[in-house]
Amino acid sequence: MHAPLALGDHMSHKFLAAAAIALLAACTPASETASLATAPTIGVLEERPGANTDEAPRHVVRALFHKEGTGWESYDPNCSDEACLSSSPANAPQRVTWTISNNGRELGEVTAATPAAWAFYADVGQQELEEGATAPTLGERSNDFADAATPLHRPLIATSPRAFADPAGWMEWPLTEEDEQAVRQAFQAQFSNVANCANATTAPQPRAYAPAEIQISRTYASPANWRIATARLLEYACDGPVEGAYAEQTFAISPENEARLLGEGLRFLDAGDYDADGQSEVIFVINRYNVGGYVLYTNDFTETAVFDFSYH
Repeated sequence: MHAPLALGDHMSHKFLAAAAIALLAACTPASETASLATAPTIGVLEERPGANTDEAPRHVVRALFHKEGTGWESYDPNCSDEACLSSSPANAPQRVTWTISNNGRELGEVTAATPAAWAFYADVGQQELEEGATAPTLGERSNDFADAATPLHRPLIATSPRAFADPAGWMEWPLTEEDEQAVRQAFQAQFSNVANCANATTAPQPRAYAPAEIQISRTYASPANWRIATARLLEYACDGPVEGAYAEQTFAISPENEARLLGEGLRFLDAGDYDADGQSEVIFVINRYNVGGYVLYTNDFTETAVFDFSYH
């Protein structure tokens, strides 16, 4: 078993921030209460590419999850036909003032409203910003979280009521050799039968691979000694979408050094105590073939809520 990680004094500000997790609607002027969610609600401020090359990217807020009893529920209407484009889920928020944050730091505030209808499956859940609103951004545009060729600003967490502190203290952190061994063992157990092609025109054949051929990247840790890592098998040579062992697979590693697969095409986005219960939720972006969305994990990765959509 690992001893707790010594992440250094530079982490202390993340724990001090836990004392200021949420200012609930009771502390909000009456004139603003109507645009705050009545239950803890999580969305994401996204920059979306224009519908054509002449149209500039624009910001929207996508309403994702809300607290229902002791757990989190998705606003996802399970969109599978055109009917879901013409009406939002009955419990979806209609107009919300959102606090925008990243890594336990408040970046600004925007108000957004749900339109009467969405044009595409990939628009489901999006709210339009009020006219004249300025969306906060972080860093430069890139393709790190983009689902298209157009570089975009990274998504940012949106909450209502205001909540963004991360008492779990998640941050980028390298894995130990023992951690990496646990991830590779879990990866090989999950993907024991793998095939590959000599090139894009040949048929796939069974492939044996060594642990060293598994690439590990995007590693994070909390002072409670939970870790997150992404792994994939290198040298995919077949034609078609990259899936299975060759796609990015994300694992959670427990303090007991047990690695557990969370899923394919997940990228760590942020963590925070969005319902003010003293424990952080962890949110990932979904990036799979023809599938986008977000996944929320809580209670040491034992509970989850999923908001996903197709692009066509």
